[in-house]
Amino acid sequence: MSERPNCKSPSACAARTAGKHCAPCSLSALHRDPEFRAKRGEAFRKKMAEDPEFRKRHVEASAARLMAWRAKPDTKVGQHEMSRRNLEKANSPEVVAARIRAKKEQAYAGIPEARWTECRKLAVRFGATEAKRIILEDEQAKARRAVAQVKADMIARREREKAMAY
Repeated sequence: MSERPNCKSPSACAARTAGKHCAPCSLSALHRDPEFRAKRGEAFRKKMAEDPEFRKRHVEASAARLMAWRAKPDTKVGQHEMSRRNLEKANSPEVVAARIRAKKEQAYAGIPEARWTECRKLAVRFGATEAKRIILEDEQAKARRAVAQVKADMIARREREKAMAY
């Protein structure tokens, strides 16, 4: 018996031919094949549609499996209900709005909120990176003008105070 890297248990592989898989491995390989899965799914759907007795047995067996799963001691009571509540909380309008706000703050980092719309419009024409660069350069120019204005006001005030002192 040769080693098979794709085999589930290569040391216990019972395949006699080197190029073939053992029975468990060939079954799992078959079920991974998309064509086989599609064919099998179609046959199942056809049987469910045509045979009411089969459908009834399938539904009963599924319900029994679900009840058995819920009866297991390691299954938490109300686990599916808790998941549903968590999903509702995560998709509540307030949480969604906060999530959108956080994403916008991340996307427009360093850009004043009042200019987000302008940045979005510029991004359509120039691309996001270029739009951010344009806005940031404009903000820096505004800041320089504001500093220059404050300096000019301080100098003018000092001049007025000197003139009033004499």
